[in-house]
Order: sequence, then C-alpha cells, then structure tokens
Amino acid sequence: VHVVVSDTTAEVGNNAVIDGDSDLRVRADSNTEIDALNGNLSLAGVAAVGAAVATNVITNSTTARIGDSAKTDADDVTEVSADSVSDLETIGVAASGGGVGVAGGIQVNVVSTTAQSSIGQNAMVNTAGTGNTGQAVKVTATDSSTINSDTGAIALGAVGVGGALSVDILRNSASATIGNSAQVNAEDSIDVSANTVKKLDAKSVSAAAGGFGMSGSIAVAAIGGDLNDDAYSEINGEDEGGNDNSDSGSINKAGSSSSVNPLASDDEDSQLNDFNATSSLADDVDERNAEREADYGVGDDVAKSADPRSGTLAAVGSNATLKAGGNLNVTAQDTTTTNMLAGAVAAGGVAGAGAAAITVVENN
Repeated sequence: VHVVVSDTTAEVGNNAVIDGDSDLRVRADSNTEIDALNGNLSLAGVAAVGAAVATNVITNSTTARIGDSAKTDADDVTEVSADSVSDLETIGVAASGGGVGVAGGIQVNVVSTTAQSSIGQNAMVNTAGTGNTGQAVKVTATDSSTINSDTGAIALGAVGVGGALSVDILRNSASATIGNSAQVNAEDSIDVSANTVKKLDAKSVSAAAGGFGMSGSIAVAAIGGDLNDDAYSEINGEDEGGNDNSDSGSINKAGSSSSVNPLASDDEDSQLNDFNATSSLADDVDERNAEREADYGVGDDVAKSADPRSGTLAAVGSNATLKAGGNLNVTAQDTTTTNMLAGAVAAGGVAGAGAAAITVVENN
C-alpha cells in the first residue's frame, strides 16, 4: 500500500501590503511520483494459490494566492502560479502452479489532486500606477496527472483459474481565479489560465491452462467522476440482469473482486479502510490500510476532489475591474488521454476466457 498526501501553499496573506520595484512571484510547485512493483509466485504439488494485491493513492493540494483585501504593486511581473505533477507507475503480477492453480492480480490506483491559484476578493494589484511598460499579471494553475498500470495473472495446473483486475480513478482539477470586486491593472497583459492534463494507460491480462482452464480480465477506470453501473457489474461478475456472468465472473471465482469493490465506490471509508472481509486475498491489505490511516492521518477526503469532482476553471469574479494595456486573456483547457486493454487466454480440455474494459469520463 502506497499513500502520498501533501499540501503545498504559497501565499500573500489577507490585508497584506507589498510594494516592489521588480517582480512579485507567488509560486507553489508539487511533484509526486510513485513507482510500485507487486508480485506473488506460488508453487505446490497439490494446490497453489497466488495473489498480488496493490493499493496506490496520491492526494495532493497545491495552492498559490494573494489574499483578500491585499494591496500589491510590482513594477514588472506579478505572478501567482500553482503547478502540480503526479505520476503513478504500477506493475502487479500473480502466478501459481500445481495440481490446482489459482492466481489473482488486483491493482487499485487513485489520484486525486488540485492546483489552485487566485487573487482574492477586494484585492488591489498594481493600482499605484508606477509600472514599467512590461508590467504584467499572470494567474495560472496547471495540474498534470498520469496513471500507468499493468496487472497480470497466470495459473497453471490440472485445474487453472486466473483473474486480473485493474481499477483506476483519476480526478485532478485546476482553477485560476480573480475574486469579486478585485482591482487588477497592468501596463502590458493580464492572463488568467487553468490547464488540466489527464493521462491513463491501463492493461489487465490473465492466462490459465490445465485440464480445466478459466481466465478473466477486467480493466475499469473513472476519469473525473465515479464508476458507473456497467463498471460495477463487470467487477462483480454480473450481466445486465444482475445474473452471474461467466466471462467476468472468474475474477470472483478467483476470490479477488470483492476486495476491490469498496475501493471503486464513492465512499472513501469503504475505499481505503473497509476491504471486504469475505475475500481472503484482501485480508492483509485491510490490515495495512488501517495502519496507513493511523500513520498518515488520512481522513475521509482521500479520493475526493473539490466540487466539481474534476474540473478546469478560469474565472473573473463579479464586480472585478481589470485594466490591461495589452492582451487580457481568460482561458481554461482540459486534455484527457486514455488507453485501456483487457485480455484473457485459457487453454485446456474445458476452457473459458473473458475480458472487459470500461472507461467513464466525467470532466467539467
């Protein structure tokens, strides 16, 4: 279990007064990377059960601000910027071999980050009228988050059952704002910009071989929001009517998906603390999650971002006054890239294989 929780803040406080002959830069930068490798190999003459279960969470808040009713003057550039970068790279593989071989690979990854930059309400920026010709104001927020997840399971035996499940939740947001009734001047340009980049690459592959071979792989992802009913049905091994689905149900039969279902829900208490105790594969993870909460003090907001869940916002508040001698730009941009792969192979006198990939995108 890997959990990273951080708050990075740079600010000029409420009612502060600053007068500078050159630049004023209020910058907050956050860079987080997790590289995780999780594996299990089980071999036995009669029966072997192998499981690789991994949980990875990044929840960061990066904030840069000039506070409410502050008064700042800089003859050159006034910059308020928040920049957040999160990179999660994971590999999880389980393998088993024996008379009866059962292997289950599970990975659950959650990235929930925010980058916020702001000039507060009633703030006064460059109102003294003493700026140089290159005087500019820049309020920018950028959040770039990436998940690369590879999950696999291999089972060999007279009876071989293999299941691989990848659940990825990516919620990152950026906001750049000038508050209500603020006054912002620049001899040159004023820029208010927010940029969000989301990249997801997930692969889930399983293989089983034996006199009886069954294999199933599922890759589900939520970008910006929550998993939908179709994703839950695949995780639980159910068809549209709520009946057992043999294609994806092999994950349940391998004893693994019930441990992941709470993590895919919207309730963080379930996501990180209440792995389903009925799944023996998740018992040790449940115990480690409790230790994680005690060690890091992670509360109920680990997998929840601001409302909206994930969005990109550039805004100027009501009754604000902006005066620029050059360009005045207010821009918001979101870029989302996904690549999902689910594959399953089964070989034997009796063999069955199924795979499903579902991506839910809800950006604002």
